[in-house]
Amino acid sequence: MLNTPTVQELGTGRADVLAFRLGPDVESDDMEAMAGVVNRAFDHHAAINLLLVLDDFELTDIPAALSPEVARSMARAPAKVERYAVIGAPAVAAAMIKAMDPITPTEARPFDPEEAAAAWAFVGAEPSGVPPA
Repeated sequence: MLNTPTVQELGTGRADVLAFRLGPDVESDDMEAMAGVVNRAFDHHAAINLLLVLDDFELTDIPAALSPEVARSMARAPAKVERYAVIGAPAVAAAMIKAMDPITPTEARPFDPEEAAAAWAFVGAEPSGVPPA
């Protein structure tokens, strides 16, 4: 499982559900590593569900989103991600998720931190060996 200084893969008990915790100041190498895990899941499953837990998340390295691995995962996501849950999204990001949900094939929902159990249920998994936030 992926475990970098700013991105940790969380156990879900299901191969077709991925979950990650992203901390503040995510580095481009960490984003690249996470995108690699996601792309490998895309290669092995017709569709996946994805959950992100954002802990004081700030993307400080914008070029990380421009790396080939990250761009590849972003391009594949609309066809491969059925459900996408984000716990702790900043208000602007949560509003964007809500606005985009009706016009994308991915069913996406933002959740407040106190709604974590609902977010896990939304993606059809339970945390497995997940350290507390």
